[in-house]
Amino acid sequence: MMNKEKTKHILSGKLRKRNRFSWNHIENPSYDEIDAICSEYGIPDDFIRDPLDKDERSRIEIENDSPLIIIRVPLKNRDAEIPFVTVPLGIVLPKKGNTVLTVSGDESLVKHIIKIRQRNCEDDSALHFVFNLLYKIAILYLSDLKSINGLISEYENHLRKSMRNQELIRLFNLEKSLVYFTTSLKSNEMMLEKIRAVRQYRNILSDDDDLEILDDIIIEYKQALETSMIYSNVLSGMMDAFASVISNNLNQVMKFLTSFAIVLTIPIMLSGFYGMNVALPLQRNPHAFSLLMLSSLILSGLTAMIFVWKKWF
Repeated sequence: MMNKEKTKHILSGKLRKRNRFSWNHIENPSYDEIDAICSEYGIPDDFIRDPLDKDERSRIEIENDSPLIIIRVPLKNRDAEIPFVTVPLGIVLPKKGNTVLTVSGDESLVKHIIKIRQRNCEDDSALHFVFNLLYKIAILYLSDLKSINGLISEYENHLRKSMRNQELIRLFNLEKSLVYFTTSLKSNEMMLEKIRAVRQYRNILSDDDDLEILDDIIIEYKQALETSMIYSNVLSGMMDAFASVISNNLNQVMKFLTSFAIVLTIPIMLSGFYGMNVALPLQRNPHAFSLLMLSSLILSGLTAMIFVWKKWF
């Protein structure tokens, strides 16, 4: 459900004096605002509604000669157990108005993106501005993946010192983040490859220079995808290894306690025999208690030596 909060516009006007376009960012629009925006720019209302769905996948479509690009963007999830998630960002190039529209349901998303350094190409056109936006998103993925790798190393060090459930849960949540990253990066790469390959979408590109820039951006996303898959495999193997270590430690403890209980059973068994109200050997011997204790110690010691020799202790 969309928030009724008034639409927030981050309007750059003309980003530089030489630029020939404007950029409007839309956050959490109401129904009436969606209708007004779609009417003003001549775009379908789905172009605004779809990016507000947190589960929307990366894709591109063209309607009324206006392309819509939905791309998944990484975002730090500070208020939840899962440290990193991905959210959709809609990029619309309306045919009317020579404007770039970006649509998001998260208030901090675009402010987070524009802080990242941009590509070498200048924002001298709406398309190059979109390219820089896509490039910055790829850099965000790589930056967050480095943060995840640092957290993995930190939690690994904690686990080596103390096998606590808290660190295992944190690693499990990091694994979830990597699954989100891998899935989103795959869909982002497929969407960009579609722009490059499908003639209908390739018409968006102006010349061979645009195609070369797009190829460079695709390489960045492929690098991020490979990095995410590597970290995911490493983390999965690490968690399996720690689970095996914890299970082995538990087996060792149980084996020690079982062996110790068997050793203690021998004196308990002998004392039980001599606690019976029946005729027993040495029951009238004044040294019966000492002999009984000595026999218990000898038998328990021999049993313990056998266990040590068998490496059961």
